[in-house]
Amino acid sequence: MDDQSQQQAFLGVQQDAAPKRHDKGDAASLTDLSNQVINSSRRLRILEERYINLRKKTTVTDSTMLKHYQDIARNLQLINGDILDLQKAVTDIKDKMRLMIREVKNCATAEDLTTLQRYLDFWDPVKFVTYEEVKKIVQEYMGPPNGRRETQQKSQEESQEEVATENHNI
Repeated sequence: MDDQSQQQAFLGVQQDAAPKRHDKGDAASLTDLSNQVINSSRRLRILEERYINLRKKTTVTDSTMLKHYQDIARNLQLINGDILDLQKAVTDIKDKMRLMIREVKNCATAEDLTTLQRYLDFWDPVKFVTYEEVKKIVQEYMGPPNGRRETQQKSQEESQEEVATENHNI
């Protein structure tokens, strides 16, 4: 079949090999021709309706696709914003971790603390004398301004007893 005969078959137009000649008159052929025109116009209306329906469906599909595209674009922008926020947060965390590492490096180690403990044990600062105690001892040793040596010896003994009791209490 050639293209023209396929189109005519699709439209429902019957083509005879030879045009029909009616002997009974032109009325019958006009009726036939009129029926063919009516059938053709009916089929044309059906095809137009199908075309209109397809056009509506295409329009709806296009608008739906456009809406989905806009939604996807909006979501991508939100995701990109979130990614940037996360990158900033990760950078801040890295900076804080570096700062913490520097601070930890400046802290004393266990070895430093044991060394300090040895020095403290060696010096034994509990036995140190305060300024007030030294002043009191010096005044007692030098004696009162009136020159009595007995009072000096008693106060010296008392201060030695006080230091001894303080050392013993600790």
